[in-house]
Amino acid sequence: MPKLHKVLVVEDETILQSVYYRILTLKGYEVNVAGDGFEALQVLEVFTPDLILLDILMPKMDGLEFLERIQLKKNLPKTKVIAFSNFSDSAKLSRVMELGASKSLLKSDVSPAELVTIVEEELKKK
Repeated sequence: MPKLHKVLVVEDETILQSVYYRILTLKGYEVNVAGDGFEALQVLEVFTPDLILLDILMPKMDGLEFLERIQLKKNLPKTKVIAFSNFSDSAKLSRVMELGASKSLLKSDVSPAELVTIVEEELKKK
């Protein structure tokens, strides 16, 4: 039986949280959700994802600060991060990539079904 991939969805919009949770779960992923960077840090204490779907603009702790805190390359070197947001601040996006994100997407450009395909493609990469 193939390994069940684990995905952590870090998203403050509850509707998007549930849409991403549902669609990824239906595709056979083990999914955990967090509403901001602080919650995501707590989830990481008990759940090691293969991929983190990370919103950048969130209250309390945004995606950038979350990436700075977890030190992805050092602490979770096998975990892939797809950063997604509704803004296109190139300086912030390049910082997100420096901190280890493998891809960054504009939310408005990607449907939930396309997102699943992108997740699958990222998880296939070594």
